[in-house]
Amino acid sequence: MNSANTSQGVAYRLYSDSSFNNEITNNTPIPKANTTAGVDNYTLYGRIQGGGNSVTVNPGIYTDTINVSVIY
Repeated sequence: MNSANTSQGVAYRLYSDSSFNNEITNNTPIPKANTTAGVDNYTLYGRIQGGGNSVTVNPGIYTDTINVSVIY
């Protein structure tokens, strides 16, 4: 994930649970959270990698794009 200054990035991983036990990697099925009015909803959680509370991240707005393929 990068900030406006592309030299400043943050390494992160995605998970399907708030306990960060089920990492989402390439081709990992994501469990459906619920269905509302015929629409399936999925929840993803992100966690910054490395060093626990000692990770230094510069303040700012960071963005990234996540590509998801849905196959029914």
